[in-house]
Amino acid sequence: GFVSPYLRTLRTAAPIEKRYGVKIVVDARIGEVPDELAMALRKTTIPCRTEEFPTYDWSRFQPEGLCIKDRTMADYRADLEAFAKELPDFAVVISHMTTVRDLAEIITGCNLKDKEVPNCSVTLIGDGELVFIGKR
Repeated sequence: GFVSPYLRTLRTAAPIEKRYGVKIVVDARIGEVPDELAMALRKTTIPCRTEEFPTYDWSRFQPEGLCIKDRTMADYRADLEAFAKELPDFAVVISHMTTVRDLAEIITGCNLKDKEVPNCSVTLIGDGELVFIGKR
C-alpha cells in the first residue's frame, strides 16, 4: 500500500497494515494539492515520522522532511502521473480527497472534476475503469 506523508493518512494506514498485512510505503507524490496545503496548514515542511511509524517503508521520503513551500500545481500533476505509471496491478492508496480524484482521472482517463470524493471514502478502479467512488 502507498500512503501520503501527512499524519492523518499515516494514522489511517496503521489498521490496514495490521489487519491485512499490507506493506505501507510513504510516498510524498500523493500528498495534498499545493493550494490546499497553503490554506490548511500554513507550514512549509512535512516531517519524516519514522519513529511514530517504524514499520512503514520511508525509503521514498527525505529524512529531513518534505519542503512544500515551492511546490506548484505542475509539480503536483507530474508527481501524480509518475506515481500512476509505477503502480502495480493491485494497490491500496491512502491519500487525500482531491488527490484521490486526480489520481483516478489519470488512471482511468475520465473527467471526474464534478465528482465529489467524500472524506473517509473508497475509490475502486478495476482494469483502468472507475468502479466506485463513495462510502460503503
